[in-house]
Amino acid sequence: MNTKEKVWHELQKLGLMPEDIEGSIKFTYQMLDYVYIQDREDEEFFAMYLPNVLEVTEENELEVLRSINECNNSLKAAKLCVNDGQVWIGIE
Repeated sequence: MNTKEKVWHELQKLGLMPEDIEGSIKFTYQMLDYVYIQDREDEEFFAMYLPNVLEVTEENELEVLRSINECNNSLKAAKLCVNDGQVWIGIE
C-alpha cells in the first residue's frame, strides 16, 4: 500500500469523506479544506496542505510575503507559500 492509499484509508477510518482530485486527496476537517499531494517519485514523502488561507492582492502582497517569511523562519514543520494568489500552509 503506497502513502496515498494509507492516507485515504486513515481518512475513511476517521469518518472523513476524502475526494480524489486530479491524483491528490481533498478532505474537510473542522470546516477547513485540506489537500494531500502525492509525490509519485518518492513513496515515503508526505505533504499535507491547507490551501487558500488568505487571498493575496496588490495591496497586501508585501505584508503577506513578510509574514510568510517570518512564519517559515520560526516554524520547523510548516511551510507557507503563495499559490495562484492564495496563501497555502503545508507540512512535509
